[in-house]
Amino acid sequence: KYLFDAGLPMDHFLRGMRTNLYTDLQRGITSGAFTVVDTDLTTSMVAGGMLGMALDVYRRILPASTIDEGTARLLQQLGVKPARAKKLSTQEVAFLAPPPLPLTWPRGGAFGQATLPE
Repeated sequence: KYLFDAGLPMDHFLRGMRTNLYTDLQRGITSGAFTVVDTDLTTSMVAGGMLGMALDVYRRILPASTIDEGTARLLQQLGVKPARAKKLSTQEVAFLAPPPLPLTWPRGGAFGQATLPE
């Protein structure tokens, strides 16, 4: 909701999503979890599908109850068998706790110790 309410261009978000998705696809192919013929095309199709579903849920074109089915269908695009895709799409996921606030930068700032000319 915040992502779409901000009204920012989606290109930057989509580029980051595609980069992470591409890496995940490569790992899935290597492990045998995914069967993909063309990684670039699959990355494009799945990233577009994810963004499209997110926008449609946000705009209330689709109800949130369709997310699991959409996830299962996207997994099938990756070569996951339908029964496993359905199971994975409804699986509970344990998320890591975020770091405690306030966040601090290492000594020297975010980009290391700055040196000034003498």
